[in-house]
Amino acid sequence: MLGTWEKPCYFFLMDDRKPLGAKGEEIAKNYLIKQGLNFLDQNFYTREGELDLVMYDPVRSEYVLVEVKTRRSQKFGLGEEAVTDEKVSKLYQAAEKFFARKLGLKNLDQIRVRLDVVVVEMTETGVWCRWKQWE
Repeated sequence: MLGTWEKPCYFFLMDDRKPLGAKGEEIAKNYLIKQGLNFLDQNFYTREGELDLVMYDPVRSEYVLVEVKTRRSQKFGLGEEAVTDEKVSKLYQAAEKFFARKLGLKNLDQIRVRLDVVVVEMTETGVWCRWKQWE
């Protein structure tokens, strides 16, 4: 793991009619854009699973698969704890299909890709984002 940042995301006001997960993805996307990442795609579906966000990190010259976990509390554990080895494997399988369709790549060895997790916590005290970067 490269780093962890936890910052308030109070600058995002969301419509209460949107499902919790969709709200969290929008908050995470806007948060990462403010941190300097470039947005590429959202909610890319495959048989193996869904890529919540696909971003590009221009500083490190690598693509970023972002798994977003949205929580109202930590009652059921931390959001990042829900990202299991099996989930990571499925995300990389989905990424292979994404980059094959979008860039015509045969496998992920041709580019730099990492998986990040953004946990969005919506509590009584505000909305917080926790960003975890992995190699």
